[in-house]
Amino acid sequence: APDNARKLPARARWRPGPQPRANPVEAYIDLRERLITLIGQAEGRDLRRTRLSSPVSRLIRMNLGDTFMAMVVHTQRHLGQIARLRAHAEFPRE
Repeated sequence: APDNARKLPARARWRPGPQPRANPVEAYIDLRERLITLIGQAEGRDLRRTRLSSPVSRLIRMNLGDTFMAMVVHTQRHLGQIARLRAHAEFPRE
């Protein structure tokens, strides 16, 4: 996991809405499984030559390898957030 747990501002379209999402754990797991599938589908491609636009801005272009790495690091940040939430004294325990 990244050592830097510093909070970073999210763009408005990625901020949580006013209502909780339905089945957030299942949605998160599904999204990560899709990432694993995409990484598998990229087998045999030159990850440095295959380029795509960033979801942040069309002006930012990244190669596929860097994109996958950014997604993995982003996932690690989320796992750190989850760990900090679970460690909070008010987190529900069963």
